[in-house]
Amino acid sequence: MRSFYHDIKGNYREGNIVIFLECCVDNYIQIIENKSELEKVFGREDLWIVEDGKSFLNPDIDTDRVSKLTKNNHKLVIQSIITLTTFIESFINEIGMVELGSKYYKDNLDTLSIISKWEIVLRIIYGKSLNKGLKYYENIKNLISARNSLVHYKSKIADINNLAPLDYYEKILIDSVSSLPLLFEDFEELNKTKNLISTIEIKSQFSRIK
Repeated sequence: MRSFYHDIKGNYREGNIVIFLECCVDNYIQIIENKSELEKVFGREDLWIVEDGKSFLNPDIDTDRVSKLTKNNHKLVIQSIITLTTFIESFINEIGMVELGSKYYKDNLDTLSIISKWEIVLRIIYGKSLNKGLKYYENIKNLISARNSLVHYKSKIADINNLAPLDYYEKILIDSVSSLPLLFEDFEELNKTKNLISTIEIKSQFSRIK
């Protein structure tokens, strides 16, 4: 689906910024639902049955369902990290290109890292940037790092004694999604001076996050 709109300067633009966010939120909601179902299974008091001093997984547990939910969440998390990072970069690109012009932006700022764009573009346009001391800033940096490791993925020899937790990427995603509303609260404070872009559609997606 393609999105068309007029920017503050009257230009007719085409973009998918909110669609990237919507895809991520769709996945996020499904991830949380899957986690809830898995937690109910693993939280059962009768998960393990002890007979003759030996422990056995309760045969009533639908292991195929558990495996399917676990695998599905892994896929959803990967998709969400990539689409959320794309949203974050496309949003700051939009701010820069609307205010500074596409040619200037592409020639001078487009090759910066995502976190540098958020620092430099906001400072050029609004005279100040986001608060680096707040948790959302660290979460976004972790998200970008996770996205880079996935997009530029390379296999490696596993260190059995130093494996990352199974929910490593999941935690990064959940932390990032949860802190997005705070990031955009700070952005809206900056944007009041110029009102370059509406965040109404973006905030409507945040309202879906529980």
